[in-house]
Amino acid sequence: MYKVGKGTLTAVILAAAGLVSQASSHREAPGITKTPKLDGTDFYMFRSYENRRADYVTLLANYYPLQDPAGGPNFFMLDEDAVYEIHVDNTADGREDLTFQFQFQNTRKDLALTVGDRLVPVPLINVGPVGPGRDETANLNVEETYTLSIVRGPRRTGQREIITNAATGSATFKKPVDRIGDKSVPAYDAYANSHIYNVNIPGCSAGGRVFVGQRREGFVINIGEVFDLINTNPLGPEDGETNDLAGKNITTLALEVPIECLATADPVIGAWTTASAGKGKPAADGTNAAACPAGQPSARQPAANFVPTQDCQGWVPPNHPQARGTSSANPGANASASTGGGACPAGQPSSPRPAASFVPTDDCLGWVPPSHPRARSAAAGTPPGQFTQVSRLANPLVNEVVIGLKDKDKFNASEPSGDAQFLEYVTHPTLPVIIQLLFGVPPLPVPRNDLVQVFLTGIPGLNQPVGVAPSEVMRLNTTTAAVAPADQNRLGVIGGDPAGFPNGRRPGDDVVDIALRVVEGILLSPDPAAFPKLTDGAITNATISYDPLGNANAGFPLFRNTFPYLNTPLSPSPKPVHQE
Repeated sequence: MYKVGKGTLTAVILAAAGLVSQASSHREAPGITKTPKLDGTDFYMFRSYENRRADYVTLLANYYPLQDPAGGPNFFMLDEDAVYEIHVDNTADGREDLTFQFQFQNTRKDLALTVGDRLVPVPLINVGPVGPGRDETANLNVEETYTLSIVRGPRRTGQREIITNAATGSATFKKPVDRIGDKSVPAYDAYANSHIYNVNIPGCSAGGRVFVGQRREGFVINIGEVFDLINTNPLGPEDGETNDLAGKNITTLALEVPIECLATADPVIGAWTTASAGKGKPAADGTNAAACPAGQPSARQPAANFVPTQDCQGWVPPNHPQARGTSSANPGANASASTGGGACPAGQPSSPRPAASFVPTDDCLGWVPPSHPRARSAAAGTPPGQFTQVSRLANPLVNEVVIGLKDKDKFNASEPSGDAQFLEYVTHPTLPVIIQLLFGVPPLPVPRNDLVQVFLTGIPGLNQPVGVAPSEVMRLNTTTAAVAPADQNRLGVIGGDPAGFPNGRRPGDDVVDIALRVVEGILLSPDPAAFPKLTDGAITNATISYDPLGNANAGFPLFRNTFPYLNTPLSPSPKPVHQE
C-alpha cells in the first residue's frame, strides 16, 4: 500500500471530499439553481490511462445536472452568454497560470416546411435523421459550436491564444446534438465520436484532444436515501442499493493535454473549473474588450461612495436628498416642494455629470458611449466581455456539505487564493456532528487543525507542491503512473492505489465509500483490514455497469477506456431507455 501518514490522509479525504451526505455538486447552492446551464457538477483530473496516452492528463468538467434523456424538444444546450473554464495552477499560489476557455454559439437555422401556400418554421430541433458524420446535419434546426482558447496568466487579462483543429486549422468546433433518440440519430456513438478533435495548443510542443457533448452521468450514489438523513444501512452490502443517477445524462467538457504543457519544475498541478455569466466575448488581445477611447472618459468617475443624481450636475454622497435611489429616480423628492430635494452641497459635485448619451463602465475611470465595448449593460449589469463567476468546483462536494448555507453562493463566486475566509468550516466541520446526531458516533475534537493542511495544501509525500499557498483545488502529482482500468482500486489511495482520489480523481473512484470509511476512522484504526466496510450501497469502479433504473446490469457500462472516458448518453427512444 502507498505509504502516507494516516492522520494526514484521513484529513484530506474528509476535507477535500467532505462527504457522507452527497450527490456530487448538483444544485449545491441556492444561486446556482437559477442557472442550471452553469452548474458545474463534477470535476475529474487524472493521468490518461488510454493505451499510448500516458504522457497526457485528462481534465473533465461536467455541467448541467440531472438531464432526463427525454428532455426535449430543446434539450440541453449550453449558455451562449457565459464562459466555461478549466483553470490550472502550476506555481502553487492558488491562482490560475493556465486557463482553458470555452464559449458557445447556438445557430438557429429556422428550418421551414411548406404548408399550403407558405413556408412555416418548424417547432422541433430536427426534421429528419442526423449523422453519423459530423457534418451530416442538414436536418438539424439548431447547431452548437464553440471556440477554445488558452490564457496564460490571469484569466481575464493574461495572454490569450486560440486553440485550433489540428486537421483543418479551424478555430471553431462542433458540439454534437444531444441524444434525441435513435430514429433522429441512428448511430449516436459514431456520430458523437466524430466530434473528438485533435488540437494544436499554442505554446505546447505536442497537441491535445477536445470533446464537448452529452455523456451518461458517471457519478454514482444512492442519493434518495442518503439525503433522507442517511436512511440506509451503512453496514449493508457494498452493491446492494440503487444508483439513483443511473438514468441521467450530463454535459461534459473534456480536454486531454500533454503533461509538459501543464507542469513546470514541480510535477504537482492544481486545477478547478468555473462558469461565469456575462455578455459578449473576450477580445483576442487578452483583455475583456477594446481600451477606453482616446479622450474618454469625458468626466472622471466619482469616488466609490458617491452616487449619481438627476438634478445636480454630477454626483453627491448617498445620504444626500438629491441622491438617486435604486427604486426611484429621486428619493429626496419630498424634501422640498420646489426643488425636489435639498440643494447640492457647496463644492459638489467634484466633476460634472457626463452627457446623457454616455454610460458608465466598471473598468475605465468614467464614462463611454453606449456602443463602446466596455459600456455597462443596463439590462444585465455586466459590461460586454466581462463575466460574473457563479459556479466553482474542484474536489467533490466541498460546497455541498462543508460550506455553510449562508456562504454557498459566496464560495461559488470566489477564487482559491481567497479560501482563508472559509477556514472555520474546515477547523470546525459540522458533518461529524450531524453524524453524531443521527447515529450517536462522537466526532473528533475541534479545532481540526489537521484538516487545514490537507484541505488547502495537499498531502506531503503524495501531492503537496513545494511552497504551496493554502487553496482548495484538486491536486495531481503528474509523475504518478496511470493504472489500467481493470487494475484500478475504487478506493484510491486508501485502497493502495496512489493514482486515485485524492491524487486527482478518476471516473471510477468511489468517493462516497472512501469518505464514509475515513470519516469514521479507518486510517486511525490499529487494524484497518478489519474496519467495517461502510458504504452507501451503490458501488463505483472503472468497469461498473448500471441499467437506467439503477440496478447492476453488465450491458450498461458507465465508462469506457478511451477519451473522453464517460460513456454514450442514454437514449429516450425507443423505450425502454437504452444505450448502444
